Amino acid sequence: MNKATIWYYSAVGVSAFVYLALGYFISWQAYGQQLMLSAIIFVAYVAIAQHKTNVRTGIGAAIGFRLLLLFSTLSPAASSAGFWGSLSFAENSTMLLRILWLLCEAGTMVLLLRLIRKMGLPDKNVLLYALNPLVILELTLHLHIVAWPILFLTLALYFLYYHRHVFAGAAFGVGVSVLSLPLLFIPLVFRRTGPGPFLVFLGALAAVLLLLYYAGSVQADMQELLLPDKRLDQTFNASLYPVFSSLMPGAGKVLPGYVLPVVLVAISVALAVFRKQNSVRRLAGYMATVLTVYLLLSPAVYPWQLAPLLALTCLSQFRFAIVWSGLLFIALNPGFRQHETALLLLEYAIVFLWLIVEIYFYRQRRKQLNIQKQ
Repeated sequence: MNKATIWYYSAVGVSAFVYLALGYFISWQAYGQQLMLSAIIFVAYVAIAQHKTNVRTGIGAAIGFRLLLLFSTLSPAASSAGFWGSLSFAENSTMLLRILWLLCEAGTMVLLLRLIRKMGLPDKNVLLYALNPLVILELTLHLHIVAWPILFLTLALYFLYYHRHVFAGAAFGVGVSVLSLPLLFIPLVFRRTGPGPFLVFLGALAAVLLLLYYAGSVQADMQELLLPDKRLDQTFNASLYPVFSSLMPGAGKVLPGYVLPVVLVAISVALAVFRKQNSVRRLAGYMATVLTVYLLLSPAVYPWQLAPLLALTCLSQFRFAIVWSGLLFIALNPGFRQHETALLLLEYAIVFLWLIVEIYFYRQRRKQLNIQKQ
């Protein structure tokens, strides 16, 4: 066994230990311990994801980490509890919810891997999502409902790849019924499919939404997207909003309620009009662009909100979302609240710098490919 393999299994072992600690022994009010363990598990995650091993082994580790949290007594997120509260068989069973969430995440991993292979990307890209500590902690440990929109958005992309627009629209509709944010991607889908197939896609989407609406399953979360967030007064805030608020108090109040929706819709339409959507890979990339702008300007960025971005960027060569997911643990730690503005500026300076460098190298690669084709 060589040194690289020893380091790999050591990182897996350390990760398992930390997940057990976070799931069963460490209080979420112990901020210092939380920060230290988060840093350890993120370093281990990078080591595991970058190791040259069979992707099945990595996915096995990802599922294994989730199984370790199966018996955790931490309560599900409020949105998840509300979503499943009407189901008598799941109402009083957190373990059953964890099993359902585990199946959901396993489905997302399979779909992402298939899309990654169809796009000619390295198989290990799926591990960047599957092994990410933020994804595991938020979606498995805290059972956040965003796991389901991610699954159905990925399923919609998978069907779009095969031009199965009815199934794509239906899958997209189920995802939107839980989280309305993907509605911002509609102009991009229109550009990708064209008018005829788009009407089929839209019809299936509308039919599913109407069916779920009358079944009482649609989550009324549109206000979270278009209106000021009611959680602004809480300490859980890791976006650029506090910076805008401190520099321009008046503009800070207007931004989430009026400016943000207009900016997001304008960007989505502009990308649909001026950028080619000649592949599902490009479509996923522009979806990630819209989502990134949303997160940058949103009144509050919660850890679970980065999970869809992590899934979408797995279908590309960009890794800024991974850096962001690691830095978010620091920005959200209440122990640093008196230095909030400075920490947020540092966080986003690192994220922006990383993104700029990635864009530069991406364009250099594109130029090199164009030269080779001539």
